[in-house]
Amino acid sequence: MSVPSSIQPAIAGPAVIRPAVSTAEIDASCRIPVLHFFLAALSWLVFGSVLGLISSIKMHGSFLDQTPWLTYGRVWPAAMNAILFGFASQAGLGVMVWLIARLGRNAVSGVILPTFAGVLWNLGVATGVIAILAGMSTGYTWLEAPLAAAVLLIVAYALTGIWALIAFHQRQTSELYVSQWYILAALLWFPWLYVTAELLLVVAPVRGVMQAVVNGWFVNGFTQLWLGSAGLAALFYLIPKLLNRPLHSGSMAALGFWLLALLGGFGGVPVGSPVPKWIPSLGVVTTVALIVPLLAVLINLFQTARGGQSAKSDDSMALKFALLGAVSYGVAMLAHIFEATRTFGKLTQFTLFNSGVSHLFLFGFFGLTILGAMNYIVPRLLEHDWARPGLSMIHFWLSVIGIFMTAAGLIAGGFVQGGLIHDPSVSAVDAAKRIVPFLGVATLGWALLFLGSLAVLTNLKLTLFHFCRDRFSPRDWLAPLNDTAGRKS
Repeated sequence: MSVPSSIQPAIAGPAVIRPAVSTAEIDASCRIPVLHFFLAALSWLVFGSVLGLISSIKMHGSFLDQTPWLTYGRVWPAAMNAILFGFASQAGLGVMVWLIARLGRNAVSGVILPTFAGVLWNLGVATGVIAILAGMSTGYTWLEAPLAAAVLLIVAYALTGIWALIAFHQRQTSELYVSQWYILAALLWFPWLYVTAELLLVVAPVRGVMQAVVNGWFVNGFTQLWLGSAGLAALFYLIPKLLNRPLHSGSMAALGFWLLALLGGFGGVPVGSPVPKWIPSLGVVTTVALIVPLLAVLINLFQTARGGQSAKSDDSMALKFALLGAVSYGVAMLAHIFEATRTFGKLTQFTLFNSGVSHLFLFGFFGLTILGAMNYIVPRLLEHDWARPGLSMIHFWLSVIGIFMTAAGLIAGGFVQGGLIHDPSVSAVDAAKRIVPFLGVATLGWALLFLGSLAVLTNLKLTLFHFCRDRFSPRDWLAPLNDTAGRKS
């Protein structure tokens, strides 16, 4: 495909990076904050998947019923806050920090600021999760953490965002690659979404049904604009880089980016909500229109992947994660689009279907993509291969099978549940009993997801241990003394 020379550098992106300083120097400069984000994110993923497993068991059986802190109304929002803010947001920040340094071709400085911000962020997440389990939830979806925890998150994010923008400004190249578009947009979208929602729902709550509108707007924007942009930034870097090919089309990438920015923030209010009809109607139109940027992104990525060279054996696992993440993005977005339509939405509303789609987007698209990015980034940060390659393979299969079992169980159960709800001959009790097998499949998926997250966390800790052992070996400390003794003798 011929490409105008004026946009060729931006399209070539990661495949032709020739930094003024070595990539090893760039990676070493951002090693501490990125590894801090990754280690903390995976720890929260393990903890959140445990809570998710408990809540899934509670959906179809009696489990820990005598423990007030672990009732379903507390453990499920605590699980989602741990996963969304502890794992997803933090892992996304780690990947974006590394991409800012790599694509900017610059060894970054002042890393103590994002590292300190990471400590504050984890303090905020921990405060929020503990408060939710203690029964101090605000009651708003994905905003259940009390105001004190939200303030910590906002301050931590402000420190990280300011540092990231300064690092971006100090880049050594003028052209921008597609991943940098999404990173800059994500860095601006998160505070807009989170601060606005906190102000309108917690600090100075709006009245009546507008609270549901604001909450739905936040959940949709958090998914599409914040997590979606972070995941797409990683995909647009990994697939061309691992296959050693330039991006298929810069103009198609621009089309997908700007249409997502224009349309991605208008959904979130279900059809039939007790609000003026134009509000859900606007959501239906803009959500259905997302089919255009979706096709632009998928065609661009898979055309790039066609005929590409095989990834190096060390990077093949990262490529598997990235390609499955791209497929999951397409399936999850198509399901989201269909769900937004009036005919389909009436069938799946108030069912497990929405939870299944959200799970596929969060874990299938974002989770697999970010874990693939971690799989690629960590060996370069540490200049050391993964300590246990076998654990990487175990993590991959456990995560993939667990994610798709949970999503399939919830989505299929949602279809069945929707049909039963609209059948007047079926009682509510019978409808609940008939979806128990689907919930059982989802529970098994959560168990596999927990084991997979435990495997990758263990592998990261072992790799860090080997890095520290090799870098700070007592032999190296004693070498000068041995040399001195040898000269004296």
